[in-house]
Amino acid sequence: MNSSTDALQSDCAAIALRIQNGDRLAEQELYDAVIKGLRLLVGRALRYGPELEDTVQDVMWIAISNIRAGKLQDHRCAIGYIRTIMKCRISNVISNRVQARKRSDALTNDVVPDRRQNPEQEAENAELRSLLQAALGSLSDQQREILSRFYVEDQSAQQICAEMSLNETQFRLLKSRSKAKFGEVGRRYLKHARVFKTQLMRQADAAA
Repeated sequence: MNSSTDALQSDCAAIALRIQNGDRLAEQELYDAVIKGLRLLVGRALRYGPELEDTVQDVMWIAISNIRAGKLQDHRCAIGYIRTIMKCRISNVISNRVQARKRSDALTNDVVPDRRQNPEQEAENAELRSLLQAALGSLSDQQREILSRFYVEDQSAQQICAEMSLNETQFRLLKSRSKAKFGEVGRRYLKHARVFKTQLMRQADAAA
């Protein structure tokens, strides 16, 4: 371990302690201290795919939130703690890639003779819209606002930060976490809907 690594670990240990004690400025300092190296490691692991930035922001959000909540017992292990979270997130992304590839292959093998929507397809689209609304409804007011401002109203990060009283790091972390929760809740609702639909089809087959 070289002197620069020792210095970084020492700095991050002190910063982590300040974060746990409620120092919000320390959160920005930790972010600035590790973000460059973290982005490099995640980029290499994910081959600089489209999930890179969201994964980096998720790692920092989880790390800072957990440190703030006192879940890091030894502040000298702050760097190792962040790397552990990073490895878990990378594993999740790779697993999601594999599942998405399988779904894509399955869809490619399907034959769709008519692109016009039949009543069943229209019902499924209506169900999907309901699921999206339910997913949005599960978010906090702040989470809904930041997603709506950025993705729907096309507001700049600078405008959102100014009007929502956020600094740049808070904006990035909050946006990333809001997206992650929206996706997680949406997938959960969709899974339950598919299970329910399967049960109805089985009941209908049994009654026939």
